[in-house]
Amino acid sequence: MRTLLDDGRTRAVVTLAFEHPDMLGEPRDFEATYTVMRDPDGRVLGVSAVVLDVTDRRRADAEREEIRAAAERFGNRALLRAEIGTALESTRGALQRMQRLAELLVPRFADTATVEIDDPLGRTVIARAGSDAGADAESLAVPLVVRGRTLGTLTVARGPRRRAFDADERLYARDVADRSALSIDNERLYEREQETALTLQRSLLAAVQLTARGFDLAVNYRPTPGELELVGGDWYDAVMRPDGKLVLMVGDVVGHGLPAATTMGQLRSAGRALALTVADPGDLLVHLDVFAGHTPGAVSATVVCVIANPDGGELRYACAGHPPPLVVAGGRPTFLGEGRSVPLATFPAPARKSARASLMRDDSLLLYSDGLVERRGEGLEVGMERLAGALTAFGDAPAAEVAEGIAPAVLGDVAQRDDIAVLVARRA
Repeated sequence: MRTLLDDGRTRAVVTLAFEHPDMLGEPRDFEATYTVMRDPDGRVLGVSAVVLDVTDRRRADAEREEIRAAAERFGNRALLRAEIGTALESTRGALQRMQRLAELLVPRFADTATVEIDDPLGRTVIARAGSDAGADAESLAVPLVVRGRTLGTLTVARGPRRRAFDADERLYARDVADRSALSIDNERLYEREQETALTLQRSLLAAVQLTARGFDLAVNYRPTPGELELVGGDWYDAVMRPDGKLVLMVGDVVGHGLPAATTMGQLRSAGRALALTVADPGDLLVHLDVFAGHTPGAVSATVVCVIANPDGGELRYACAGHPPPLVVAGGRPTFLGEGRSVPLATFPAPARKSARASLMRDDSLLLYSDGLVERRGEGLEVGMERLAGALTAFGDAPAAEVAEGIAPAVLGDVAQRDDIAVLVARRA
């Protein structure tokens, strides 16, 4: 009170703590408010003191602060968990998802993070982020469990400068591991399916007969590039008939992955069988249409079929919704635009017309899938003009050189967005 009067202040609040226990055996907190009292003329009359027991209020404030801090930590963790989920689902590749998980956990949750999984070949794949937390670091290892099996381990560590993991954070780490394990395993399954589809696709296409009387033949298949080659339903085939004529086909099944590759294999096998017995390409497509109608995944598949006679160079062709064949004769490109009908298994097609053309010595014929000419933001005719110019520029190059180089020549600097199948036949 004397200090308040001496320093000229009019009010002071002082916290008082009494260590002696109360009736509950706990210390009490008090808050004293001292106020200078004056008369109407301003003369000092004295000092009043009001002392309040604020123990309950202080405890309530402390609890609210603890709840606020916990809510803040929980909110930050929830935000991080959401970021992890979004980032993993937008990342292609299982290893890339593992690495992204480790990077997101450092430094917001730990100083270092390591993700380990065992691949199907028994190898351990490891992703890491952060620097070494030191010998005194506290480590927390949680299993990556998905579908009842352990995929691998997520290990996080904090150095001595950070506080140890509490019970809530241990549960949080397990929750993140469970969610991330599902995402990583889904990507591994997707990769495995794509690898299986690519193996199936290549094994089927590798059986193409590339020796034919009177023709120089070559083929090429390009999956959609990326972190993981994306297999589509494009296919090609060349079949020598018993009468000496050559049947050439290129087709495209809607979709990607193993389902598309499986359907492609079925259509290709049916087309190969029909090529041996059906003499007209339009009739061949009618029979293939019936088969496609009973084949899951074959709806809207497209096919171009050409039957070439090595004696004289006559071509008979038909297209079921497929881009037209391209012929370069005497240095001039021509698209064979007749003999067209709707894609397979779409509308009833009791008859499909075929058309005729010719392929003289040193002329080139190109069959291709739409991935070679379609480009976002431009009409199909632009891509076809680009293809005509590219094929003409190859001149009298061997068929193998054309098959290998036509896609890069047409695409240029534009990224390939669909798989591409090409078949080149040069009249010898």
